[in-house]
Amino acid sequence: MKLKICGMKYNTQEVAALQPDYLGFIFYDKSKRDFEENNIPDIPEGIKKVGVFVDADIAFAKAQIEKHQLNVIQLHGSESPEYIKELINSFPSGEGWDGETWKVFGIKDHFDFDILQDYETLVDAFLFDTKGKEKGGNGYTFDWSVLKKYPSKTPFILSGGIGLEEVDKVTEILATDLPIIALDVNSKFEDKPGLKNIEKLKKFKLQTTFAKAEDLVIPKRVIIDETNEQFYFYMTTNTYNKVLYTGFTVDLNNRIEQHKNKTYKGSFTARYNLDKLVYFETFKTVAEARKREKQVKKWNREWKNNLINEMNPDWKDLSWML
Repeated sequence: MKLKICGMKYNTQEVAALQPDYLGFIFYDKSKRDFEENNIPDIPEGIKKVGVFVDADIAFAKAQIEKHQLNVIQLHGSESPEYIKELINSFPSGEGWDGETWKVFGIKDHFDFDILQDYETLVDAFLFDTKGKEKGGNGYTFDWSVLKKYPSKTPFILSGGIGLEEVDKVTEILATDLPIIALDVNSKFEDKPGLKNIEKLKKFKLQTTFAKAEDLVIPKRVIIDETNEQFYFYMTTNTYNKVLYTGFTVDLNNRIEQHKNKTYKGSFTARYNLDKLVYFETFKTVAEARKREKQVKKWNREWKNNLINEMNPDWKDLSWML
């Protein structure tokens, strides 16, 4: 799963060293993360620079795009289809701009997806963010269940208050068939607006790298030896065996410790105390483990119970086996 880190201002090169797919720079003077520097510092090749604009004057937006050699335009205001056409057409044909265009829409408890129709032929992707007082960086998520009604095949980026506490929820939504191509993080990984916390970003990147098998990228610091590496599909429950959680991981021992220590407070597993390992299977590739997790997640409770009973009829905690 691709990662976009937005609101860059102070420690850009440190963040770039983590090799995210996108770095976002905000060009909006009302934002606390407004990028006021003359130039974006040198960053590794392969990281795309995203320029975030909010109802910007065409000439201003074009000037920033050219000056900073941006790869993506992210329109975060009330820009109309006509505005987008004018902005794109402001570049000479075949020169200056051959990047991507994203249009942002804010969501809270509901959304009229019909609004997207006039934009679909103009943009490469949509970005769904939390609707709030600020134009991004509000620090809380919207109701992701709204996206179940997403009718389009146009890919989109998921944004809005995503932090370490949302890793389990992120994994769950990425298990759906929604065309999510990237995660956009910002305020939950800051020590102050524009200053990113590197350690938190490292943890999040490692936790979400395996979130979608079809976009598999092995982190450079995780050496995978297919001859002896194991990937796991597993199920946990609580003391009373009332609620089940299905997941997959490359390090089951560490993952179960995280569940038991409630590392991600507020997550589904932490809220329901789902820290008792009652079932697991091993695989040679992450794709196989992910496929199995997606399969079993769709099963009804009786089928899941039967699967556990075959391996662990007393529903004992199997953590000691790791």
